[in-house]
Amino acid sequence: MGTSVEVESKEFTDASTGKKEYGITVTVKSNSRFEKESTSYIDYDEIDSLLKGIAYIAKIDKTTTKLAAFQADYKTKGDLIVSTFSTSQGKVEAGVQSGRFGGTLAYLSLSDLDEFGKLITKAKEMLDEIRK
Repeated sequence: MGTSVEVESKEFTDASTGKKEYGITVTVKSNSRFEKESTSYIDYDEIDSLLKGIAYIAKIDKTTTKLAAFQADYKTKGDLIVSTFSTSQGKVEAGVQSGRFGGTLAYLSLSDLDEFGKLITKAKEMLDEIRK
C-alpha cells in the first residue's frame, strides 16, 4: 500500500503536419484502499514555471504567517497541484495532486519534494537534448 509519483518526458507528433510538441507527464498513483491513478500533462513552456513554483513553496514555513497553520499551492494548466502545508505537529510536509475532480494525491516529505523537482529537471534536460 502507498502512493507513488512518476515523471516522464513526452514527444508528440501531429501526423498530418509533422509538427512536434514536447512536455512531461506526472502520474500520481495511490494504492491505499483502492488502486487509483491520475496523470497531468505539463507543456514544455510551463516546466520552468513549475520548477520555480516548487522551489518557492518548498521554502515557506511557519514564519510566513502569524496564523497557526498554512498551505501554499502551485497549480499548472494541466491540473497538477503541488502543495506545502503545516501539520498539527508543526512540521512542514508536501503533497502532489493530479486531476481536479476526484484527483489522486500523494503526500511527500520536503526531501521527497526536492527529489520530485530533480525528476522534473531531468525530464526537461532530456527534452532539451531531443529538441536540438
